[in-house]
Amino acid sequence: MRLKVSATAIWSAAPLWLVFVPYPSQDELLKPKRRRASLAAALHKVPEHDRQFLITPDWTPDRRHSTLGPMKSTRIAAVIARSQGRGLDPHYLGYFECFNQQLFYEAHEVLEQLWLPVRHGPEGAFYKGLIQLAGAFVHLQKGRVQPAAALFKLAKDNLQTYGPMHLQLNVSAVLRLIEVWHIRITSAEFQVQLFSATAPPKLELPHK
Repeated sequence: MRLKVSATAIWSAAPLWLVFVPYPSQDELLKPKRRRASLAAALHKVPEHDRQFLITPDWTPDRRHSTLGPMKSTRIAAVIARSQGRGLDPHYLGYFECFNQQLFYEAHEVLEQLWLPVRHGPEGAFYKGLIQLAGAFVHLQKGRVQPAAALFKLAKDNLQTYGPMHLQLNVSAVLRLIEVWHIRITSAEFQVQLFSATAPPKLELPHK
């Protein structure tokens, strides 16, 4: 499916550019090339001298949500740097650091860099399941219950093919967390607007 993108300028004292990129389906979290290509196509319509004002890291008051521009990549790079020399891939360790700070999109991004080259290998489904788990919470942060529930199920399907401990992670505990959250968000009493007020999910960090 070809994604349509557009960019429009609203003129006041200075131009304000609005970039319209359709939000992806629940599977698009695992298709970074299409997502980035769509955004790049939209940004290409913005005059080059205005792009520095459009891509700013400070546009959102909610720092738990991902932002565009240099701040996100710098933050991820810093996470990876802090995780060096700890016996496991720094992208893998960085995933848990981001996840436990409720930086779910960043968690998805940092682990995706590890997953893409090995996605057809023996660890592919393991990393994919963790990425889908983070993606489910990205959807909940944005108030999307059904896509979150679908990603919880996909994450469970991928992770349950591994043993109770894998790559120093307590997979059994992760599966219990998935089950608890899936039941919670699919119950009639769940109010997605109260998600930010609930106790945030945590993953046990792999042992050093």
